[in-house]
Order: sequence, then C-alpha cells, then structure tokens
Amino acid sequence: YADQTVYELGDVMNTTAQLAANGVKDFDGLTQAIGNVNAVSGGNADTFKSVAMAMTQTVGAGKLTTENFNQIADAIPGASGKIQQALKEMGAYTDGDFREAMANGEISAEELNEAFMQLGMTDVAKKAAGSTATIEGAVGNLQASAVNMINEIINAFGKGNITSLISDIGKG
Repeated sequence: YADQTVYELGDVMNTTAQLAANGVKDFDGLTQAIGNVNAVSGGNADTFKSVAMAMTQTVGAGKLTTENFNQIADAIPGASGKIQQALKEMGAYTDGDFREAMANGEISAEELNEAFMQLGMTDVAKKAAGSTATIEGAVGNLQASAVNMINEIINAFGKGNITSLISDIGKG
C-alpha cells in the first residue's frame, strides 16, 4: 500500500502493527481505509500519521473519545461530517447529538473502524490515495530539481566566487 501512495512505509507498518496488536481482524484493510479516507478528505502523509494515531488510540481505548475524534477532525476536516453520518446510519448512536453520544462512550472503536471501512473502500477514496501520491510525488520531484539546479549554478560560478560576493555584499 505504501508504494502506491504518498504514505511512508514505516508509518503504514506501524499503523498495521498497532491495529493488529489491539486485535483488529482486518488490520491491513483498516490501515488502507484510514489512508484512503485521509486522501479523499484532502489529507497528506503528515495528516495520515495523525489520523492513524487517533485510530490506534481509539482501538486501544475500545471507544471513540472526544479527544481522538477532534484529532481526526483537525487533521482532515473534510471527513468529520461523513464519519458522523456513517456512524449515525449504522446505528452507532441513536439520539441526534453525536458529541453527547461520544462523550458518553456510546460509540465503540469497532463502529468507528466500520465507518472508516465503508468510507475508505469506495472507488473514489481508493483513487484519491493514489492521486495524492502523484501530486506529492510531483512536488517532491520539483523540489529535487530546484535543489539540483541551484547546486549546478553554485558549481558553475565556483563556491569561492559566490562566498566572496556574499561577503562583499555583507560589507556594504
């Protein structure tokens, strides 16, 4: 999964291992769903780490806490409403107040996992994770090209000449 997306192999492996250690049956699938929801909601490699951490903490606690949901919502605000809607549709909370149900410990980790699986395994979400890699990969290539070009300019003028020029400018 890591080689098809922008996510670092270490982050994906860490998430998978933590989910497996906490007894999640489809830990590979859930890790991918987390990454896909992150991507389709406008997230990136950094927000994946935050969402994955919140998800593994939720699994460890056995229930969705306000703190963990806020961490997910802060990382990928575009997913907040969709997660709440998915949880409501699956009956994770019955009264109309999501925040109150969450504060009362009514939403289990398994229900949150299922919501992520529903949202993250759609074709759109899967494609988003791949295209995020393309966009961030292109930016990374651009950055590498810029650094290489600057190094070529420095080498063409000579480091000593550039250092002298900078020193002269500094002296006024």
